[in-house]
Amino acid sequence: MSAKMRSASQDRTITNTANVIMTLVAMASTCAVWFGYYNDFVFRTYRMAGGVVSMAIYLAVYLLFARVYRAFKIASFPIMETGFSQCLALGIADVFIYVEGCLIYRQYINILPGAVTAAVQFVLAFVWATLVKQYFLKHVQPQECVMVYHTAKYSRGAAELFVKKIEAKYGHLFRIDKSLPAEALKELDAALRPYPVLFLFGVEGTQRSRIFNYASSTGKKLYMVPTIEDVLARGFQVKHLIDTPLFAYESHGDRPASYPGKRLIDIVLSLLMLLVTFPIMLVTALCIKLEDHGDVFFRQKRYTAGGKVFEILKFRSMVMDAETDGKPRPCTAGDSRVTKVGKIIRATRIDELPQIFNILSGDMSWVGPRPERIEHVDLFARDLPEFNYRLRVRAGLTGYAQIYGKYNTTARDKLLLDLLYIEQQSFVLDVKIFFMTIKTMFTPEAAEGFDEARAKAINARAAEEKEIVNA
Repeated sequence: MSAKMRSASQDRTITNTANVIMTLVAMASTCAVWFGYYNDFVFRTYRMAGGVVSMAIYLAVYLLFARVYRAFKIASFPIMETGFSQCLALGIADVFIYVEGCLIYRQYINILPGAVTAAVQFVLAFVWATLVKQYFLKHVQPQECVMVYHTAKYSRGAAELFVKKIEAKYGHLFRIDKSLPAEALKELDAALRPYPVLFLFGVEGTQRSRIFNYASSTGKKLYMVPTIEDVLARGFQVKHLIDTPLFAYESHGDRPASYPGKRLIDIVLSLLMLLVTFPIMLVTALCIKLEDHGDVFFRQKRYTAGGKVFEILKFRSMVMDAETDGKPRPCTAGDSRVTKVGKIIRATRIDELPQIFNILSGDMSWVGPRPERIEHVDLFARDLPEFNYRLRVRAGLTGYAQIYGKYNTTARDKLLLDLLYIEQQSFVLDVKIFFMTIKTMFTPEAAEGFDEARAKAINARAAEEKEIVNA
């Protein structure tokens, strides 16, 4: 077996073993406090069989949220992110089992033993993540990769930026040794044989089919940046009208595409969240007012379903009249316009809480594509007409692009992420995104501003658009 194949095998062996160890640690600590304290000194008459059932439920909840938060992705994610994901999964499972204990006892039970156990679990989760990651980096070599890109769709600079993004986060897994223009690939085997992993960037049509067939027949792993058509195909349904298989796609037209009951869920959840967050919003409003005596709220025109324009509501996090010249200026990293209170509420996402009122009014949903300001949508749609596909559903407080992208994700990538949600939306997916948002709130890179170069480009294009409209 080659060294490259041994690396892939070691990857799976290390991660699978580590995942079993962490699961055993979680179960052992929970069983210890449940059977050693709660079962004997609180419930007393509670039978051992019931405890076993409770532990089975705990395991199911823990594994479910570990999967949601990708808490076992040791190879893919940094130590802090893996440890934090484990803490979220463990914490939710611990709260669940504590509530179950209260229901069994029919009154509140002593939370201290469970809290101490949870604290120990959190510490062990970070120790586990650190040790396993260090072992992984020491014993597993990154796989040699080649990237094939299409110069007609992307410049070499765009291809190199894609490589940098991959290697910046996953350099311990992939080493992209060469970038090849698709047009220059005549003999696939000679060019691609040395590499076990292939990346396709902007390659479509016949050339993509050739590379796909080659990768499939030679057992190579293939990563491919999808086209918009690829993502839309996820919404197709298989129809067997005749003996030739058909893919059917239903166009929703002006009717917002969503599953039944979503609006009712939005209303109920908004009312509950208002009760929970009202004290936070009250304190935030007072802090904003006391800092510079300006407006508490920030309003801005945005697009939602069907191209309807509405005013999004946020707590003001910038100085008053941050765009005095009337030109849109995206927030950049270290933007001097952000106030002291603004830095805190932006980092914790508290500035988004007033959008609960937008959800209650029906302009937004809890989950959906983030509403873009009208100047940016018009600007992006000029080069990317499909960007308007995002307007098929209500804008959302959180969404697929917020979970898997960043604040400064490009317009095309944001569109792809949002279309992935639109074409497969469901109640289960909404619940997953809702819980994933909790993790994202504590991920700094998800709130990164635009870099200065991109911000200037957007400003220049927006100014150009305004001149054209006023001409």
